[in-house]
Amino acid sequence: MIGNVAAIIVAAGKSSRMKGINKLEIDLGGKTVLHQSLEKMAKNKYISEIVLVLSEQVISAEKEREFLFVEKPLKIVLGGETRFDSVQNGISAVSDNVRYIAVHDAARPFVSDELISKTVESAFVYGAAVPALPVNETVKIIEEGFIINTPDRNNLVSVGTPQVFELSLYREAAMDSKDAFDDSEVVERMGVKVYPVEGERDNIKITHPEDIPRFTYGDQMKLRVGIGYDTHRTEKGKKLIIGGIKIENDFGLAGHSDADVLTHAVIDAVLGAAGMGDIGEMFPDSDEKYKDINSMLLLEKVISAIKKEGFAVANLDCTVICEKPKIRDFKKEIEKSLADCLEIKASDVNVKGTTEEGMGFTGRGEGICANAVVLLYKK
Repeated sequence: MIGNVAAIIVAAGKSSRMKGINKLEIDLGGKTVLHQSLEKMAKNKYISEIVLVLSEQVISAEKEREFLFVEKPLKIVLGGETRFDSVQNGISAVSDNVRYIAVHDAARPFVSDELISKTVESAFVYGAAVPALPVNETVKIIEEGFIINTPDRNNLVSVGTPQVFELSLYREAAMDSKDAFDDSEVVERMGVKVYPVEGERDNIKITHPEDIPRFTYGDQMKLRVGIGYDTHRTEKGKKLIIGGIKIENDFGLAGHSDADVLTHAVIDAVLGAAGMGDIGEMFPDSDEKYKDINSMLLLEKVISAIKKEGFAVANLDCTVICEKPKIRDFKKEIEKSLADCLEIKASDVNVKGTTEEGMGFTGRGEGICANAVVLLYKK
């Protein structure tokens, strides 16, 4: 099913409850709310294309240039009078091969990749799926200004987005609808049972001005810094791998794994920032399953581990210390290799090379060392 899901990101609202503030332009650590929502959907493995629904006031060639970071097919369409109308406009723009739609509120920038995938996968099975959370507060029904009833909250959930549907099913249901509180209501009216996927408390929709302090970078993100250091002996006949890049050289590095000295330093920096020990604890050299292993695979495991704790990498700065080879000749390749593994942009990785001018073990060519500084953030 991968490759036939269109994300419809609804961003055509008037922000009427924001008292004149355009919530989609709120800065969240260097990226707007809209940018983050687009980026989250674009990076998901199931999403094959994106339809962005904007209001007439913001559609422009200049605005379209802001979305060049999206590497998947992107169409921008005009919103309608209501949210329901906007979604219909988005659906009309999807490609002919699309079988499922994932409708997402642009004002939910903290949706996780895991939640997107779980909801899409559930829609593959059930035809319709939405993220849902139990209602913690007691809910009351009001009539003519007075509370008249208390429904059983054990039968209530609050739902968010993305809401995912089989496209043919949604189109059939929408034919008899003119409006709806959300997209799942459209198919509910046709008698379709919508599957509730376990949602996430962090997947909050920015709605009111008082929400803004909750979502600013300093308040919503916990920053953690880690430092890593590693060194390996040089050895003739060994491969030289630095930052996942194999470098032709007259010597390599000795080690239990592939002896990628830079990647090992990065791993220690990431683990240190997350408070999760070090490379020796997670991947002991006494374990034969790590013999000659590709260190980038170890880094992938580390990134997966910190993501489970809610962390993500913001940026990396690192230095390789050796007389040869000249790191500047491989700088861009190494930066891209590490960035891909860390799930950040190459521009957020800085690789430097230096020598010790003939002094010490690196100066004598007996070894290569590397250090790394990583910044993590946590919601």
